[in-house]
Amino acid sequence: MRPIQIFLLTMLVILFSVTISAAKDFTTFTNTEDYKQIDLDDILTFPRPEQSKLEILFKDKNWRFEAILQSFADACDTKYLKIIARMAASGEDDFDDYHTSKCMTVKSRQGKSVKLHVKDQQLENLSKDAKIGDTIIIYGNCLYMVNSGPGIIIDKVELFTK
Repeated sequence: MRPIQIFLLTMLVILFSVTISAAKDFTTFTNTEDYKQIDLDDILTFPRPEQSKLEILFKDKNWRFEAILQSFADACDTKYLKIIARMAASGEDDFDDYHTSKCMTVKSRQGKSVKLHVKDQQLENLSKDAKIGDTIIIYGNCLYMVNSGPGIIIDKVELFTK
């Protein structure tokens, strides 16, 4: 890691360390009724920070939306997710709830693609039940926003049935 990267990462942690208590406000809900219905295309139109900036979202970002599954286990950048998850975790068990190393790519109704963080355990279950092209219902937390789009970690996925 270059010195500037270490400096920036250190500054990021210091800057957001005062918000650790607020970070407890996002949690994985067990009741799907606790998720706000939203359209993925609406999420993708939300304002984004300037290049190389991170906006951490703590409250009211637990969403339910439909999408079309494009791929299961894509490589993705998890650096922001790991920082935020550690800030939110009260203990090592809590951090394990966020364990993810892959993303899945989904498509919105308007055809826009986005990568979503998927927990490793859920990825195994999803690959047994869903196939590429299926419409799925995603329950997730939008933890951050960067210039390239939202940082959503999936809590639960269901197959869409009419």
